[in-house]
Amino acid sequence: MSKRADGENKSLKKQKNEVKNPHDATFKDVMGRKEIAKDFIEKNIPKEVLDIMDLNTMERKDGTYVGKHLEESFTDLIYGVKINNKEAYISLLLEHKSSPDKYTIFQVTRYILDAWTKLSKDNTKELPIVIPIVFYHGKGKWNYKTDIRDLIPGYYNLPDYLKDRIPTMKHDLVDMHRSPDEELDKYRPIVRLILKVFKYVTQEDEDKLMKKIDQLEGKGEKIMTIL
Repeated sequence: MSKRADGENKSLKKQKNEVKNPHDATFKDVMGRKEIAKDFIEKNIPKEVLDIMDLNTMERKDGTYVGKHLEESFTDLIYGVKINNKEAYISLLLEHKSSPDKYTIFQVTRYILDAWTKLSKDNTKELPIVIPIVFYHGKGKWNYKTDIRDLIPGYYNLPDYLKDRIPTMKHDLVDMHRSPDEELDKYRPIVRLILKVFKYVTQEDEDKLMKKIDQLEGKGEKIMTIL
C-alpha cells in the first residue's frame, strides 16, 4: 500500500471515529474548560478530600492514559491538582457504552495501572493519587459495583493479612441519566445547562446531541465565553 493510500485510510478512519463518537469531542471541549471542570469536581468529591486538595493548582494535562485496549471504553480528560502538597490526578472518564458494562471496574483499574506505568517510565519516583470519575449518560440503569472489594464475598470480615494482599480499586460514578433535575441545581448555571444536554441526549442520539449543542451556542455566543 502506498504512503498516500495509507494516509487516506488513516484519515477516513479518524473521520469515522469522529462521526461515531461526536460526544467525545463535545465532552472534552466542555470539561476541558477549567472553570466548568472545577465546578463539576467540587460537587462530586467529598468535603474531606476537598479540604486537603488545592483546586487553585488545578491544571489540564496534555495526553491520555487510554491505551488501544481501552479506546472502546473511555475518553479521558486529565487534570493535575495538589493533594497535601503532592501531585495528584483527577481523571474524568466518559463511558462510551450506551448501556452499563460490568467490566468497567476492571477497565478503570487497568487505566490506573497504565497511568502509573507510564509515569514510572518517565522516571517518576512516587506514584500520584489518581481519582477516576466515570461520567455515564446511557439509558440503562447502572447496577454494577464501583468497588472491587464489593465483588469479593466476605471481604470486610477477612483478616488484615488477606486484605493487604487484595488490590483495592474504586471509581466514582456520575450517572447523568438518573440525576434528578433538582440535583443539577447545585451547579453553576452554565454547568447545569451543559449537564442537562448530556442527561437528555443519549449517546445513540448523536444528531440530537450536535443539534442541542448548536442550539446552545446559537442562543448567543455567551455560552462558552461567560467564563
